[in-house]
Amino acid sequence: MSAPLAVMLVSGAQARLLAGLTLAAGGLAMGRETRVFVTGEALVVCLPDYHAAEDDRLAGLGLAGVAGLRDACLGMGATWLACDSALHAAGLAPEALLPGIEVGGIPALIEGGLTPAVF
Repeated sequence: MSAPLAVMLVSGAQARLLAGLTLAAGGLAMGRETRVFVTGEALVVCLPDYHAAEDDRLAGLGLAGVAGLRDACLGMGATWLACDSALHAAGLAPEALLPGIEVGGIPALIEGGLTPAVF
């Protein structure tokens, strides 16, 4: 069995979100347990109304955008953790997050000795 994968999303930049979620989706497709930890500006991807104009362009090319990759990762069983401190700093309640996204801290991400790939 492959080692679990940990992905940490810290930036709201489209390219970084795409890269991190592509890695997470790839790990899940290969059967790896995958944790996605979201903090800072990247928290927007955890909100139900998240939409990026770049997603529309990518869809026109037959490619997945950030929202599509996010939904795929949730659907494939990734463990999603929204940073509790970042939520508090942004004035967001846990209820504002998409279903399936838990609230936690760094210990929950790195539990078991995982070292996250940071995007």
